[in-house]
Amino acid sequence: MFRKSFALVCLLLVGGLFLSGCGSIESASVAVTASGTTVDATDAITLTAVVTNDTNSAGVTWTVTGGGTLSNTTTSAATYTAPAASSTALTVTVTATSVADATKSGSATITVPAKPAITTGALAAGTVGTAYSAAMAGSGGIGPYTWTITSGTFPAGLGMNSAGVISGTPTAPGVGTTNLTFVLTDSGKATALTSSVTLGLTVNAALAIAFTGLVPATATYNVAYTGSAAAGGGAGALTYSVASGALPTGLNLNAANGAIIGTPTATGTFNFSIRAAHRCNQEFAVGCNLNEVLILGRESPAVRGEVDPCIVIRANRLVKSCYNGILPMGDGRSGFKQQIDKIRVLRIWVAWWTC
Repeated sequence: MFRKSFALVCLLLVGGLFLSGCGSIESASVAVTASGTTVDATDAITLTAVVTNDTNSAGVTWTVTGGGTLSNTTTSAATYTAPAASSTALTVTVTATSVADATKSGSATITVPAKPAITTGALAAGTVGTAYSAAMAGSGGIGPYTWTITSGTFPAGLGMNSAGVISGTPTAPGVGTTNLTFVLTDSGKATALTSSVTLGLTVNAALAIAFTGLVPATATYNVAYTGSAAAGGGAGALTYSVASGALPTGLNLNAANGAIIGTPTATGTFNFSIRAAHRCNQEFAVGCNLNEVLILGRESPAVRGEVDPCIVIRANRLVKSCYNGILPMGDGRSGFKQQIDKIRVLRIWVAWWTC
């Protein structure tokens, strides 16, 4: 009995010493790293696997789901090659499984984007003298995209940068429609994918120049006057000039905006035309007649110096007869001789648009 008990104690002691010397057994784990998470069709990336607590350094085995193939597989690395381009994006999973413990594995998710495509279906028309901007757009592939044209030439004044933005100010109308072949190139490595499309770009002639300003119907002698012969349309900024005749004395034309301002300092009939032109030499002229109207009034102490109108005579009938505001006697108007021996003459300019 004593011998059996002693043998059992010794076995337990030996077992305890063995377990304490070896320690507990830790489980394996697998970590997978890919050289990229997105890969263009037919391009390849490299994957590596690291197994912790790998008995005898057995490594891993490799599998792939979702499309594409594996090559150059070893117990620690593999090469993944994406399938041919398609119109649908793919999500691919590459898995590395521990050889020592098949219950342990790690994986990497890879995206294979759809083949690139240009989604811009048409370009808006441009107009001579008007700033233009349009952006080409695409989908699929790996961004950012680089844009070029392989056929055709942009209309004068327009161009495109590598980001696909078409901008500028057309300087001349196109003859019909200019056909341009646009190419989108994605950022795939080592082989970039492309897409192309041919689109038409039309440039229309500048809008016709049309006067939109207003010259007030009345301007008064020796009183500040403001009018406008401003116009719209044309190609870019318009410039204004007097094409023929002359403005009334004291008035001036602003060449940049068509304003007619000043203070009339003389009477008379002035015929003139205003020319509005743009840098493409399209022009439009407006002719105007400023005709004088004389309003005659008599001074009356009863109305505290205010002028009472008594007669209106159009045109130049009395221009030569008036001197310093005094209407000479003997003008042939009986009944007014005694009442208008002293009068105030107001010279009023009335403008009729005749264009």
